[in-house]
Amino acid sequence: MWMRLNKMSILGEKVAKDLRDDLYAHLQKLNLDFYSKKNTGSIISRVSSDTDRIWDFIAFGIVESSIAVLSLVCLSSVLIYLDWKLGLLMTIPVPILLFSIYKHGERMKSLFTKAWRKWSSVTAILSDTIPGIQVVKAFGQENKEVRKFSKSNVEVTNEFEKIHMAWTKFWPILMLSIHSISITVWFFAIPRLLADGKNGLSAGTFISFLLYMTMFSQPIEVIGQVSRMLNRAISSAHRIFEILDTRPTMKQKKNAQKVTIDGGITFKNVTFSYDGVRPILKKMSFDIQQGEMIGLVGKSGGGKSTISKLLARFYDVNSGEVLIDGMNVNSFDLSFYRKQVGMVLQDPYLFQGSIWENISYGVDKKNIYEIIKASKAANAHDFICSLPQGYDTVIGERGHTLSGGERQRISIARAILADPKILILDEATSAVDTETERFIQDALDKLIEGRTVIAIAHLLSTLRKADRIFVIGNGGIVESGTHGNLMQKDDGAYKKLHQMQQEMSESFIL
Repeated sequence: MWMRLNKMSILGEKVAKDLRDDLYAHLQKLNLDFYSKKNTGSIISRVSSDTDRIWDFIAFGIVESSIAVLSLVCLSSVLIYLDWKLGLLMTIPVPILLFSIYKHGERMKSLFTKAWRKWSSVTAILSDTIPGIQVVKAFGQENKEVRKFSKSNVEVTNEFEKIHMAWTKFWPILMLSIHSISITVWFFAIPRLLADGKNGLSAGTFISFLLYMTMFSQPIEVIGQVSRMLNRAISSAHRIFEILDTRPTMKQKKNAQKVTIDGGITFKNVTFSYDGVRPILKKMSFDIQQGEMIGLVGKSGGGKSTISKLLARFYDVNSGEVLIDGMNVNSFDLSFYRKQVGMVLQDPYLFQGSIWENISYGVDKKNIYEIIKASKAANAHDFICSLPQGYDTVIGERGHTLSGGERQRISIARAILADPKILILDEATSAVDTETERFIQDALDKLIEGRTVIAIAHLLSTLRKADRIFVIGNGGIVESGTHGNLMQKDDGAYKKLHQMQQEMSESFIL
């Protein structure tokens, strides 16, 4: 018994571990459109809870059900051998009982699937609220979040109550059926015990029959119990394989090339839509030379960030081409290509871990001297050295123990260390104070040297060093040119944006 439980538990753990590995590895291959349609809680519950339920079945269900089936076959054979009439009376109803267990299992599978979905909602609330606890407290919404969680928790409990109700209704009926078969056997056996002749039944044979008959119900009970465990595991397996069967929408060619790029960019009649209905970009075309800095301005939702996502190949175009140095971006090895495209975002994401690990995240070899050099270039070295453990200081989740400017400078150091050929700056200085902006802007000036730069900005003053500026709107480029050229257009979109920002700035000062 100990050996069986020990080995099967270990086997179950290894299967669950392999499933988690495969599931997590597959999640890394899926594209951003998958994550935009799934909530984080659902994904987390599949990787953690669902794999654990499969371990539970493998560790205890497989062996128990196998032994039960084998016992049922052996006991049926022995009962028929002792007395074929009573043996058939005992065994003929068994297929009916097993079929009823199967049909009930189908219903249980559906109930478990609904329950796991509700459970994902609970996980989603946790994964959404805990990282945003500062916002919750800032707006005094603790009670609201408690009520929200409580409501979701009640819904989960209600679903599991349905499972328990269904099971507790079925189980007594199953047990009653088994006992009814035993009573029927007694009903037909007693007259034969009292009878003489060839139809009689000897006391010794009947006692032996009774001994085996009392053992006969146990395998059916075990099969019924394991069926519940099996359907719980199957519903979890469906949720796991729903992700594993999801194919990446972006496919890499078999002969994808690992090419070191120079940084020339061409958009050729590019059309793109996130939902397949509303186009964000409409036959957009432009050329950017290697080492050129291009500013993207325009209204929110106009397609500025979409250009950067297509350039990083987070999405594939619906029609047209994105060319890098004259080669279609689809022809490159995706991982190798993205290592040559750096991004500094408005809200930099830092991982739980040390500052040293966060800066070196994008490189394979972690040379401390190169990390320090990158940090100095990003104007981050001084504040890092002032921390308790310096570069070994462990920052909180998403870097919440650091200020916005400090997080941004670490993000810039990470980009400098990666040494990208193409750099995307997405509102990199919009969420910091004036003094911090000066440090960040100085770091960015060092970062953009010798690279092709796409700078997305709402604040036009941050584009003072741009070689050209594209005004994005209505799915295309409304205007393009240098700051001076665009300001000479009396009715130009760029000049209107510039004047609007100046008026707002003057109003703020007044």
